[in-house]
Amino acid sequence: MIITWPLIALPAAKAAVEENKATASIDFKKVLPIPKDLDIPEGSDTREGIALVKDFLDKIPNEDLSREGTFDDFMEYLKKYANGLTEDKKEIWNLGIAAVSNIHYYNSATWYDWTIKNWGTTSLAYKYHKSDNPNELNFLTAWKPAKGIIGNLSKHYPELTFT
Repeated sequence: MIITWPLIALPAAKAAVEENKATASIDFKKVLPIPKDLDIPEGSDTREGIALVKDFLDKIPNEDLSREGTFDDFMEYLKKYANGLTEDKKEIWNLGIAAVSNIHYYNSATWYDWTIKNWGTTSLAYKYHKSDNPNELNFLTAWKPAKGIIGNLSKHYPELTFT
């Protein structure tokens, strides 16, 4: 991926994709930050937690389902159920509750789902290198182009070109 901009746009656009010194890559998190709530593990424990919560929801009495309240009130109701679980299951249960809440608020259970939907890739850019042209940034992305990042940058900086 090559991003090119006119000199007039250089300072603002470059700040938006400023090189991450630690990883030598473009910092997608500056362009489109991952919500903090999504910082939960992606993997079998989270999927097991979601399954536990879904199984529990299938068994909730109708009178509890028809209670009035907010989604957050309902999440608190679910957290109370963890008191009867073993320590190992409590941790998995709490991951499940966090993931279900994330699905409600962000349409993604974890950072992994969210980055695919919003960045178009799960990883930051890599193989960043400075071009001979000072108005260009060159980098690669894993698996697919970072369409979400490109869309966000092009919305805020319409003078940029992407090749």
